[in-house]
Amino acid sequence: MKKKKFIIIGVLAVVVLAVLGGIWSLTHSKEEKKTSHYETMVAQKALPLTMSGNVSPKEVRSFMVTKKNLAQMEVKDGQKVTNGQVLYTTYNQANASELDELKVTLAKYQRAKTTASQKLQDARNTLNKMQSSDEGYSEAKDAVASANDEVADATDSINATQRKIDQVSQEVSPNSVAPFDGDVAVKYDDNGNAKVTVSSSALQMVTTVSEYDYAKVKTGDSVTVSAVATGKKQDATITLVDAHPTTTNATNGSKYKVYADLDAKNFIDGQTIKAKVAQAGIVIAKSCVRQGKVYVVEDGKVTSQAITGKEVDGQYIVTAGLTAGQKVVSNPDGDLKEGEQLP
Repeated sequence: MKKKKFIIIGVLAVVVLAVLGGIWSLTHSKEEKKTSHYETMVAQKALPLTMSGNVSPKEVRSFMVTKKNLAQMEVKDGQKVTNGQVLYTTYNQANASELDELKVTLAKYQRAKTTASQKLQDARNTLNKMQSSDEGYSEAKDAVASANDEVADATDSINATQRKIDQVSQEVSPNSVAPFDGDVAVKYDDNGNAKVTVSSSALQMVTTVSEYDYAKVKTGDSVTVSAVATGKKQDATITLVDAHPTTTNATNGSKYKVYADLDAKNFIDGQTIKAKVAQAGIVIAKSCVRQGKVYVVEDGKVTSQAITGKEVDGQYIVTAGLTAGQKVVSNPDGDLKEGEQLP
């Protein structure tokens, strides 16, 4: 009888343990089911905006001169020039003819002045021999005044003609000069007309930004420019972002040119470059944000943090409330609680 009692007790114990084990297993299974579906990701610093482009002269100026007007070419193709250096001289036949006519006119006015001056001297001599009471004194006095006016008119005409001669003289054989330091290219067409192009020694980055990234780059932003061929880099400042597109495409959108000054010691005209503009903010998936908060996981414990930012291209750019490297829950829901432990 005693043995039978022990058997019953043993069976009951096993049953109780099984029930307790089942309850524990069920409870933890539910807990596991509750928490295991949460995923996490690490917040990253926003990647820089990368653009491709080329190196070009900061300024380019072209001059056209016809064979008829070209007097002397003073530079050679490929030559380096300095600001103010003479590129070529010209001869303008029309201006030369005008100059000849002006010189004839000047000589005529000079003769007129000589005649008027002699007439004035004679009138003065006549007047000086007369008394104010003499007959004809008034007429002699008027003759002096008239001759004096003729001298003044001739003098004014001489001065005006001389000024015109000085102006036209410069236009007969004017010099064209380099507007800045640089390299010159001289090209002739089949008719002997010349095109002289001066490209500045100062260089710049020229790249493009799409309409979708236009707001990510501004005049005054810092940019890191790298030459693809040599790997040489320079930190520069964006000098201009065009307000109007260079190209417009219905499929790829509009493109806008972006410029930055470069050091000619590191780059050469025509080089292919990569430009990177740092972007502010921390990047996370937009699914991480729930009701203006993210759930940071540290040592397996969940803590909510309020953040500010905006959604950009399917991601969320955090401007305050989160730092790079923090781990956040990427799929929070209404069941996720403050202080909850994740497995």
